[in-house]
Amino acid sequence: MQMTDWIYPQFAAHNENTAAAVLHLASKRRDEFEFQRLYGKEEALHDVIMAELSVRCRIYGPVGTYRDFHAYLVWPLLENGANSSFVHQIVDDDVAPEAIARDPFLTIEDQGPAASRLFE
Repeated sequence: MQMTDWIYPQFAAHNENTAAAVLHLASKRRDEFEFQRLYGKEEALHDVIMAELSVRCRIYGPVGTYRDFHAYLVWPLLENGANSSFVHQIVDDDVAPEAIARDPFLTIEDQGPAASRLFE
């Protein structure tokens, strides 16, 4: 974010934690970067970001053969298929908003040393 005279930062924000981290890092420089999202995903999150925070969002779709496109078909299924995924939690009335917005690093710390070693 400090070198926007050389680069134009573009961030794929797939959940609220990623978007919040980027917005925090960007601080008052919201006209010097953009979020990106895959067509058909994260519409509600990006609608709020664009409308309420006036941050640009580029919508993209992969182009190519089936082989090139296959990864874009599989990763949302893996990411969103887990019961612990953001997609499932956001619509679950039994999950408090504070739990959804919790710092993921604190969650890892709470899970003990074995989980923390994943990031060593």
